[in-house]
Amino acid sequence: MNHASNNLGIQKDSKFTTDALAGSLSRHAHSITSAIKQSDLVIVPVYNDFKSRKSAIGTIIEIEPIARKILIVATKLQAQKGEFVRDWNKSRDFAQIEQDIRANIATAYSILPLKFSKGFDTIFDREQSLQQITECDPLLAHSFKDVTRQFDAIYQHIDKLS
Repeated sequence: MNHASNNLGIQKDSKFTTDALAGSLSRHAHSITSAIKQSDLVIVPVYNDFKSRKSAIGTIIEIEPIARKILIVATKLQAQKGEFVRDWNKSRDFAQIEQDIRANIATAYSILPLKFSKGFDTIFDREQSLQQITECDPLLAHSFKDVTRQFDAIYQHIDKLS
């Protein structure tokens, strides 16, 4: 599986869309609607902030009738005060996001975790994918191992859905 074709590690032939507009999909935005209809998968990112959760829920409700498949990625997850996190699916941030999504969306879409990492800045600073960075720098590979595993899980999920 080679996902190093761009900075995010997405294969060039993959057909999916992310909610880059954070819930601002308009019924009059025909190009966005067209992109969603042509996509095999729509990835909706959400982080543990009331506005982000509300926007993600609104986006999901709005795109459900036209999206073939939806994947929710709980992003920017961080350990809260007094919390030691080994499994990001069990973190307080993830639990809050999952609780709100499940309470408002009838379909049980997959929600995958992606913790906050300084690795994201490194991706943009070096203009390389996380895979390229970790292959060239063993110290960074160790530092970014959790995020790398989470990205791998997201890629595997995308491959299963495609």
